[in-house]
Amino acid sequence: MRKYLLVLSFLIGCLFLSCSKDSSPTNVGLQSSLTLRDTVALMNYPFEKNGVASIEGWQLSDTLTKKYLSFSNDVPSDGGSYSLVIQSDSGKFFDLRYKIIPPSSTYIKRFRYSYESKILNPDSAIIFVRVGLYGSNDYIDYTAIGITRADQWRTVNGISDTTSTKIDSLIIEISTTSNNMNTKNYFDNIRLIEEDYN
Repeated sequence: MRKYLLVLSFLIGCLFLSCSKDSSPTNVGLQSSLTLRDTVALMNYPFEKNGVASIEGWQLSDTLTKKYLSFSNDVPSDGGSYSLVIQSDSGKFFDLRYKIIPPSSTYIKRFRYSYESKILNPDSAIIFVRVGLYGSNDYIDYTAIGITRADQWRTVNGISDTTSTKIDSLIIEISTTSNNMNTKNYFDNIRLIEEDYN
């Protein structure tokens, strides 16, 4: 239930803030007095492995939704050979997750992420990648950046900061809203970088 409430609040925010095709970073509130200690590349996922289309490491929220997944040779300029395509049935919400354990125990972190995406035959569709932050006991925070009606490949960038709680894991989540059966949502090159500060 919490997931759907968060998604609903995100979509409402998009309507009021007009989610852009090329989103600029948000949550840039780390104190200027902090010093960058280390940068770690946590993820660089092109949806292929050894030249073969792949979603290895990703988990579907519902195994039945696998039928909505396919791959395409339509890729961004810096992509490989394949991109991921999601084409949901009308009225279905789609969710695909990837869990990451950060290597350090630093409390003050900035997570920078980006992905490339586009929508063909959009029907008021919003697609987005969400980064969820988890502490030792519970869900802490999330940030989600999306695009609407982008019929060309777009790079979308986001930032999530934490300054008081140790992050034990992150969930990268690809989500699409319910949309017309003709709508195709393309994703490629999902990247995540951790910056540690002191």
